[in-house]
Amino acid sequence: AALRAAGAGEDEARVARNLAAVRFDRGDYAGAARAFESLLAQLPRTATPERASTLQNLAAARSMIGEHELALAAYRESLELGSTLGNDDTIARALAGLGASHARLGHADLALTYLEQAVALR
Repeated sequence: AALRAAGAGEDEARVARNLAAVRFDRGDYAGAARAFESLLAQLPRTATPERASTLQNLAAARSMIGEHELALAAYRESLELGSTLGNDDTIARALAGLGASHARLGHADLALTYLEQAVALR
């Protein structure tokens, strides 16, 4: 608790983010999803680029383990945060993730709509 009060919380979040990324890169998508969820629990519930990015990473991990509905929910939340922040890059990545997830679910028309929206922002 003393470390957290002294600003170590940012270091803890950085370590958690790096650990999750390593797990994802090594193909441990379930472990990465758990690590991204843990990181989200540490982050403020406010709209921040870090929260939006972490949600996108969680969505990617969820998608890799076949949890497409959970991936869609995380991409949608990230899209909302990107819109709140007015961050076109975050919005475009969320739209691309939504498109890819819908494609995996066989929703070709919806996938194309999201992907076209993502391309239009980039």
